[in-house]
Amino acid sequence: MVHDTRAGRSIEHCELHIGVATPVGSHDLAVLLAAAEAGESPVLDFRTNTDTAAFERHFQRLIAAANHRLVLRVEPQRAMQLVEILDSRGGHFDFLLLSCALRSEDYSKAVGLLAPYATTVLCEVTSAAESEQALAAGAAGLLIKGNESGGRVGSETTFVLLQRLAASCSVPLWVQGGLSPRTLAACRLAGASGAILDAQLALAQECILPSRLQLAIKAMDGGETVCVGDAQEAAFRVHRLFGRRSLAKLQELQPDAPNARETFFAELRLALVSQVEDAQLVAMGQDGAFAATLAAKHRTVAGILRAYRRQSTDNLRLAPQAMALRENSPLAQAHGTRYPIVQGPMTRVSDVAAFASSVAQEGGLPFLALALSREAAAQKMLRPCRAACRAVACGARQQAALRHSCRRTTGSGQATR
Repeated sequence: MVHDTRAGRSIEHCELHIGVATPVGSHDLAVLLAAAEAGESPVLDFRTNTDTAAFERHFQRLIAAANHRLVLRVEPQRAMQLVEILDSRGGHFDFLLLSCALRSEDYSKAVGLLAPYATTVLCEVTSAAESEQALAAGAAGLLIKGNESGGRVGSETTFVLLQRLAASCSVPLWVQGGLSPRTLAACRLAGASGAILDAQLALAQECILPSRLQLAIKAMDGGETVCVGDAQEAAFRVHRLFGRRSLAKLQELQPDAPNARETFFAELRLALVSQVEDAQLVAMGQDGAFAATLAAKHRTVAGILRAYRRQSTDNLRLAPQAMALRENSPLAQAHGTRYPIVQGPMTRVSDVAAFASSVAQEGGLPFLALALSREAAAQKMLRPCRAACRAVACGARQQAALRHSCRRTTGSGQATR
């Protein structure tokens, strides 16, 4: 049985909240209504570009379908407007979510406004610094949005940032970005109690998308997205095959120009709402690559959501039995390492002796990224690494063209001790 060290109980028996947001490009409520019918939490947006009258109509339909499970996602500057709507229509929710669409903002005032209307006010964060600010503002929970997500992101992936924050936070933690049914189990093990899915449902039977976007998502492998705004410290992930004219313009902006960040945000805002095909950006995460497989296997929104719950729970139950990563497992013994962990080769990162030695000392199997290095360069890397890792296992991955030269350097071309 896997235990949650933060809660002191079995993780598979801890409540898991799954929020479902409308996939980008879809403009009706079909996905959200299907999520409500499946017993999950639809996420209704009330952001800068949201039409108030349309929001109120959608709100009425979803509150009838989901009741208190409905999650309202609002930008800080619209919090007061949302409060006025809630005062006139009533309702108390399990969760309200404060989210910044383009740039990090102060949550303090908005948290205070929304707190009376929800059991928990979540604040979206993309970094440890943002989490500190959100908690100082009074957030009762955090939505950790990783670098894999579409839209505004930070530099760290969902799983890495989750582990960082779980070590220091006692509030509920939700996650968004890069989530498959299997990785959701890992996030639950790391301390997450909730998750938000969006692009993963883009090809579900109920989701209606423009044909060009639908075809693009079907063909995704995760490499079709790109982050703009890194130079302005305002990373924003989009699908690189849409809005190419705007994408090129944003990438050409000079970070040291006067008012560079303001210019970037102004251009980005225009590109997201543009109605011109080669100018309209699509905020798409890498997790759109899961949509085709999920739709092929599970067809509907309900089927996909059941798969997430079932697979994540099954994995948590099976992990203690399989003990795949236990110390001195058969794979570890075969490699002569403490743990059955193989470090992936990373050019210019893992091809130095100090890095390889550190991985080996901690019980993993280090690999060098020789790529297309010539014999002299390979020898320069391999000899100090071999000396540093003499007491532990060390592997070398090389292309077929370099096998001969690497064998000459190591003596066998296989893992060296």
